[in-house]
Amino acid sequence: MDLTGVVERVASFDASCHDRDLILSVARDVARLRRWLDGRDTAVIGALGRVSSYPEKSLADATRVPLRRASRSKERADLAAAAPALGDALTDGAIDGEHLDVFNRGLRGLDPAQRQALLDDAARLVGIAAYVDADEFAKAVKTATDRVRADNGMDTFERQRRDTRLRSWVDKTTGMWRLSGTFDPLTGLRLAARLKAVKEELFRTAQPDTSPTDPIERDQHLAAHALVALVLPDGQAAPAPANRAEFVALIDGTQPPDANGPLIDWGLPVELPVEILAMLAPQADVHGIVLWNGLVLHAPGRLDLGRATRIANRAQRRVLRGWYPTCAVPGCTTRFDDCRIHHVTWWRHGGVTDLANLLPVCSHHH
Repeated sequence: MDLTGVVERVASFDASCHDRDLILSVARDVARLRRWLDGRDTAVIGALGRVSSYPEKSLADATRVPLRRASRSKERADLAAAAPALGDALTDGAIDGEHLDVFNRGLRGLDPAQRQALLDDAARLVGIAAYVDADEFAKAVKTATDRVRADNGMDTFERQRRDTRLRSWVDKTTGMWRLSGTFDPLTGLRLAARLKAVKEELFRTAQPDTSPTDPIERDQHLAAHALVALVLPDGQAAPAPANRAEFVALIDGTQPPDANGPLIDWGLPVELPVEILAMLAPQADVHGIVLWNGLVLHAPGRLDLGRATRIANRAQRRVLRGWYPTCAVPGCTTRFDDCRIHHVTWWRHGGVTDLANLLPVCSHHH
């Protein structure tokens, strides 16, 4: 990389510029510099480890960065040494430090033999990392870690079930009684579906006078009331969920043959072995959607409604949910369930309620 030229272009950039192509060119230069700096940072702490017994602390003291950030740099350096393919790609600027962080997270929870198997797969994974961002790379690493586990993630799930906890305490500052729980993903899905159904049933027509005006705080307030309705016997039974839980299994025909089964949209950002579908089948509706090169080959229900209605139906929402787990605006992490279905060609401009004209968009981007 011509570092001198990159630095000069970034340094001379005028923030008042209105040239879109120039702005994007400088943004790419900034990304190149960031990848190069990640490589240098890893090299520095790797060298520091040869002259310091506690290189993380030495780096934190010398640069006035938090110890946790220096520790992350040390983890990257250790990984670069254990998986030279990743280290070389970082040095060359083909990937950035976040790709190494993703790989390190994949190593956690593996036994020594499984860790070595994943490290041996690093050269192949680098070829993927060079073309995708860290979030997409995480999917490839997840598939690789599932492959090296003989149980396809069931050991992790069993450990999560053992780690289920619930605690309560009184906040000394506010005087409020607080509740905090940690649940395995399957229990979390069931609880979330039950709470959502009760909240929708309780507050379909009216909300408490105590509801905040902020939409996020209001949603949390109503969820708390839904929990109270579920667990406190006040003479009124909590309403039963109006609908069974619904999950979408997205099957992409262009997946490689060794891919780990269908992509499951659980409705929450959780990871569960595909085998859990069998456990959920009696209690939930599972809909299969088959894609090929982005085209829908199969999906239940009617997907094109024309001008018959402005509102997207459940079948359309299932496909959109499979395509877009979050807001369709790149980089936005707002979950699908918190988005509105938007007509690309607006309804009032003659747009149709057909699948190809619909996108999930959060309230901020709508």
